[in-house]
Amino acid sequence: MKGKLRVTSKARKWKPRRVEVNPLEAVADEVESKVKSLKGLVEWYWVDKPWAAVAIIKKDTSYFYQIVTPTIGSLEFDILNRVYHRLIDRLCLVDGDPSALFDKEASKLIKSYAKVDPIEESKIIYYLKRKSFGYDSIDPIYKDPFIEDITCNGPDLPVYVYHVGYGFVPTNISFSQDYLDDFVSHLAELADRHISIGFPVVESSLPDGSRLTAFWRKEVSDRGSGFVIRKLRVEPFTPIDLVRLETFNSELMALLWIFVELGVNMLIIGGTASGKTTTLNACCLFIPENRRIISIEDTRELKLLHDNWVPLVTREEKKLDGLRGGLDAMYLLKRALRMRAEYLIVGEVRGEEARILFQAMNTGHIVFSTMHAGSVEEAFTRLFNPPISVPPTMVLPLDLVVVQSIVQVEGREVRRCIYVGEVEEVDVENKKVSLRQLYSWDPKKDKIVKVDEPIRIFEKIKRFRRWNEKEVLEEIKKRKSLLEYAISKGIKGYMGFIELLKSFKEGRVKGGVSSRL
Repeated sequence: MKGKLRVTSKARKWKPRRVEVNPLEAVADEVESKVKSLKGLVEWYWVDKPWAAVAIIKKDTSYFYQIVTPTIGSLEFDILNRVYHRLIDRLCLVDGDPSALFDKEASKLIKSYAKVDPIEESKIIYYLKRKSFGYDSIDPIYKDPFIEDITCNGPDLPVYVYHVGYGFVPTNISFSQDYLDDFVSHLAELADRHISIGFPVVESSLPDGSRLTAFWRKEVSDRGSGFVIRKLRVEPFTPIDLVRLETFNSELMALLWIFVELGVNMLIIGGTASGKTTTLNACCLFIPENRRIISIEDTRELKLLHDNWVPLVTREEKKLDGLRGGLDAMYLLKRALRMRAEYLIVGEVRGEEARILFQAMNTGHIVFSTMHAGSVEEAFTRLFNPPISVPPTMVLPLDLVVVQSIVQVEGREVRRCIYVGEVEEVDVENKKVSLRQLYSWDPKKDKIVKVDEPIRIFEKIKRFRRWNEKEVLEEIKKRKSLLEYAISKGIKGYMGFIELLKSFKEGRVKGGVSSRL
């Protein structure tokens, strides 16, 4: 009969369905729950989901940077320590990439010690992987895109970080003396260097290009071993980013765009971590794509997409089969002048190589560089006096000086371009340089304001490009509109900016008509 239930003769036993728990989801829930239980929580975000999150905590008037990761019990911690060395030994025998087999081999070894549930196993594998291929305790910090510097001043002291939104803040990470010695030695090995009593300081680059300074035990600091890592951004800031961050305004960035394309010699000065190299890299993105570029740096930081670019890096003096194999900036600069460079970029001038740099300006090369100085006056004092000792007569080809600084805005540390000046004349006898101020930063309004028009640079543009002043100002206006258009449309990233430049050249963008250059 239709609609009638069919009943079997034997009643079936009801069995509860086993609900499979996804280990990754369970770990994410645990970490998120731990974060939200923190007192004084200002904000939080993932840096390695689901394994690691960062919480910004406010304690009284200070901020605190807390890394939150999943908790493992004493049994799991013991398994982790037992498995680690056996796992490394086993993977050393594997042909090819050991990371491809890591999870499988780690799981086998964990099961050989004890039976643990999938969630705990996944946690152990995370910590094993972090220790084997990452930076162990500071690995979450290393993956945080908002961190610029990681600093350890000694054992049993909190690791400090420089956060783009909060400045220097302490973290919940610290190292015992023995562990710190081992970790500093490990960092030196990653940088292909050796650190010991005989060589107690290491300055080099980590595999991703980040700058490392490490010091050994109490040979240098009475606090013991320590390190400083200046992180290299995976993707450098573009000019659009610097305008969005208000380091520059759109008009000033448009002016720099014109100047870079037309070959103006520029020196960017500022204090430590003021953003000199960031601005240098952003400006270099304006260099026309087929121009010949040669850069010289102590540590590779510049990132350009130009095919016709030769990035040179200095090398510490080493003994190779009894011969000394050092390559300093002076040596590389001399060679670069023979390599037909159109644009010569020096990461930072510190010593006598500056004389070769200004010589390059005097022989028609386009030169960009940075210099550590707190003001324009301090920069030229350093240039004219030992150990740099550039003759004042050689400085006149320098066209533009840009000054950057870290300033306080509403209680936050931010980077601002605080001064742009055009070199007008050089008093050789008194070693004085006169500059025409073009832009300045108003600290009360936190605005970059225009002070004057360039004269000498505009004359240079008229002479070589046959533009009149009205045409130059019109070109600046176009580029200003384009930068503002890009920000309004949310155009971000390195490739997004390169595509925007290409579209502008071809007249395919609404922000302005095609370029005359």
